Amino acid sequence: MKTLSCDILEKILNLGCGLDKYGTHRIDVKPLDKDTIKCDINKEKLPFPNNFFDKVYCRNMIMYVSNYNNFIMPPEGNHTF
Repeated sequence: MKTLSCDILEKILNLGCGLDKYGTHRIDVKPLDKDTIKCDINKEKLPFPNNFFDKVYCRNMIMYVSNYNNFIMPPEGNHTF
């Protein structure tokens, strides 16, 4: 299993997080806790400014994404699928 690294100063979006607490910000179409932001990225723009995240993490949900342009991350940023 791959271990994910996380610099304490990095802003990491966990996209489609479910119950996963990894990342500094979490988004899900059906949030399961009060700290997760409700957002359907197929219908809504993410509620963050451009170039806000250093990393975007999503696991077991990328097949549901129809618009990859909604990932708000600089061109040199990292993503983990």
